[in-house]
Amino acid sequence: MTASTTSMSGMALLLLAALVAPTSAVRHMLQQSPSPAANAPSPIAAGSSTPTLAPSPLSQPYSAQAFAGNGNFSFLQGYTTNITGKPGTLDYSLQLVNASTGSNMSAWHDVPLDLTVAADGSVTFNTLVEIPTGEQAKYETMSSKHGNPIKQDELDIKDANDNVTGQAPRYYKYGPSRGNYGGLPQTWSNSNISDAVTGFPGDNDPLDVLDISSTRAPIGGVYRVKLLGALGMIDSNESDWKVIVINAADPLAATYNDISDVPQERLTSILEFYANYKQAEKKPATCFWPVAPPNVIRRHQQDYEWWLAGNCGSKACKDLWWPAKKSE
Repeated sequence: MTASTTSMSGMALLLLAALVAPTSAVRHMLQQSPSPAANAPSPIAAGSSTPTLAPSPLSQPYSAQAFAGNGNFSFLQGYTTNITGKPGTLDYSLQLVNASTGSNMSAWHDVPLDLTVAADGSVTFNTLVEIPTGEQAKYETMSSKHGNPIKQDELDIKDANDNVTGQAPRYYKYGPSRGNYGGLPQTWSNSNISDAVTGFPGDNDPLDVLDISSTRAPIGGVYRVKLLGALGMIDSNESDWKVIVINAADPLAATYNDISDVPQERLTSILEFYANYKQAEKKPATCFWPVAPPNVIRRHQQDYEWWLAGNCGSKACKDLWWPAKKSE
């Protein structure tokens, strides 16, 4: 297929049209987004429906934060967090903890996905937040570290000869997160086979999720979300799906039943971000297709169960941490 380039606004509208297309359309022609100008403003601009938000209060567990009392959020009981290190440093670490026993929990393996399909066809499941709305620090669940803590991703520091001289905390270069970003527990993006839709293997991580609800969630927050849609993204020749959801307790969840119910301005902001944030880091372009989102989740569930059963012998799989490695 031939990649095409368009203006930023034209690209956003093209991707928007693809995203809200009926599922029967199945697959949209591959589109390659243009590199943003060096002085390109953040898609969250003055007058946007997405407000500018202050940095996250990272010094306390979410159970002790104001978020826990917000009526728009209903956190799953039994979870709290333990934080060590200073935010903005590579020493920062957030570990999920069992509130009853005080024992550490894996944000990836010990939180149930609990995917449920209601009589009206709506799909809900559990998610865990890594990057709150408006946050620019790139936090993520460490899939290869013991206990799967949430830490800030590392960025290589290079000298004039392109030699790596150290690491620094990573931040989004294209602006802050457009929603509460995190991962779906007990899912895995298979790095050993090509995705049936994108044609590229998975990125060896849990399935990514973006909650577009009106209230900001804290890092480590676990709660129910409602499925709206999915974006197929290519990141350095790997499939990197983004599942679009809304907090099930958000007032808008009653009226948002599909991605087409989300206001165009909101979708455009999200699509512009994902079409450009990797290119702002001088990495390959990203691509999108409209698909049936429940199938994306189920496929990643099946791949997770396949991997956990010991069926994957590749180095990429062996590097991952799972509960059976607790004694290692």
